[in-house]
This record gives sequence, C-alpha cells and structure tokens, in this order.
Amino acid sequence: MTYSKPAKHLLRPESDKDFSHWQLPDVTEVQQSVESNLLGRKPGVYQPAPAEEVVAPPTMAEIEAIREAAEQEGFAAGQEQGYGEGLEKGRLTGLEQGHKEGFAQGHEQGLAEGLAHAGQLVERFEALLAQFAAPLSHLDREIELSLVELAMTLARQVLLHELKTHPEQVLAALRKGVECLPIKEQRINLRLNPDDVELLSGLYSQAQLERQKWEIEADPTLARGDCIIESQRSSVDLRIEQRMAAVFEGLEQQTGILKQQLANHEQHSEQAEQTLAAAEEDQAGVQTSEPGDDDVSSQPTPAP
Repeated sequence: MTYSKPAKHLLRPESDKDFSHWQLPDVTEVQQSVESNLLGRKPGVYQPAPAEEVVAPPTMAEIEAIREAAEQEGFAAGQEQGYGEGLEKGRLTGLEQGHKEGFAQGHEQGLAEGLAHAGQLVERFEALLAQFAAPLSHLDREIELSLVELAMTLARQVLLHELKTHPEQVLAALRKGVECLPIKEQRINLRLNPDDVELLSGLYSQAQLERQKWEIEADPTLARGDCIIESQRSSVDLRIEQRMAAVFEGLEQQTGILKQQLANHEQHSEQAEQTLAAAEEDQAGVQTSEPGDDDVSSQPTPAP
C-alpha cells in the first residue's frame, strides 16, 4: 500500500475559507450595430453645394492703380537692369584700361629695373675679374721690383769686391777723371782713401807725380775706390756711390715706376672690393623688396 503525502496547498472541504463573494469575469463580446443602406454602404452626410462667389469687375480707379503699379515695377526693373549692365560694362572697361596701363607701366619699370640690375651684375663681374687679375699682376710687379733691387745690390757687391781684389781699377777711374778736366788746368789735387794713396804711391814715384803736377791727399772719409779730383776751376766726383748712381739711374727710375704701379694696383683692388660689396648689398636689397604672389594678388582692382 502506497502512502502519498497530502498536498500542502490543497483546501479541504471543511476549511473555513469563504468563497461566496467571488464572481466569474464577463467575457461576452459586444457588437455594435452599423446602419447601412440597401446596397450595404454606409449612409453619407448631406452637404449643401457652396455658393458661387460673384466677382465684381474692377473699377476705373483700380485699373489705373494697377497700371501705375505695373509701370513703376517695370521702370524699377529696367533701372536695376540698366544699372547692372552699366556697372558690369564699366567694370570690364576699367579692368581692360587698367590692365593696359598697368602692363605698360610695369613693362617700363621692369625694363628699367632689369637694366639697372644688369649694370650691377656687369660691375660685379668686372670687380670679380679685377680681383682675379690683380693678384697676378701685383705678383709680377713685385717679382720684377725684387729682381731689379737684387741686381743693383749684386752689382754694388761685385764692384766692391772687384776693387778689393783688383785695386788697380782705381787707376782707371783716376785717368778717366783727369781726362774730364780742361786741358789748361795745371795743378791737380787728388783726394783718395788712405789705402788707395798707398797703392798710388807704390805705382808712381814722386818725380812722376811732380811731372804730372798731381798732389795726393789722403781722406779717411772716402771709401776704397772713391776719388775726388779738384783743380782751381773744376772738380770731378768719382766716388763709387756717385758712379753707381749714374749707372743705376735708369734702374732707379724703373724701380720707382714699379712701386707706383704696385700702389695703384692696391688702390684699384680696394676699389674693386668696395664695388663688389656694394653690388652684393644692392642685390640683397632688391631680393628683399621684390613683392611675392600674395602681394600681387592682394592689390585692389581699379575702379571703373
């Protein structure tokens, strides 16, 4: 025999719960009756036809007002159209005239600026050429001047060495000086270096000197090879420096010319550098002052 546990939520008949007040809900469907005609259509609502509006003909005053309004409207439209066409035509004419004038002015200005710029470039190019050529020419003249001075120095040294190694050369100078004196001269005074006096005394005896009417005088201020011949009316200076000065006179003049040319080249080189610097400054100024595309586009349009 199987034992089943009673349900927990089941109500027993003897329960004291009261169900007498509980009612079932109404679930009947209410159907509304729809009235229809014989053909099964809904009856329509009768609406009376709208009354026609009677339009009264315009009066003479209204016609005149309409005519005046149309005339004013046409005049205003024509004036506006004419003003617009005139403004556009004037603007185009002004643009064309301004373009022509601006082109001509710009052409002249550009041509002048181009010529000025070309002149600056030519000056700059010439300055560069001068700078390239100046050092070579300057160097040539410096070398030439150095060679001339070296030749003169070597000639002096060789001459002095020749007088030391061959003192008899003094006699040749002495004879040359005596020959320069007038024939009528009788007494001659010879001023020589003490060493040359000793040399001359060894070559000429006192009797020979008396016969030649030569008086020898030692002068310590004179160098070897120097000789001063004096008479009552004449004087011959045969010092070495004087004779070398006469020989080197042409070379001295050439040396002076070379020195002047060197000074002129230095001055010209400085001027070329200044010209080049000025041209570079002008070029930099032109580049900074040239207007760009934005400046050109921002220029106002000429008014008609």
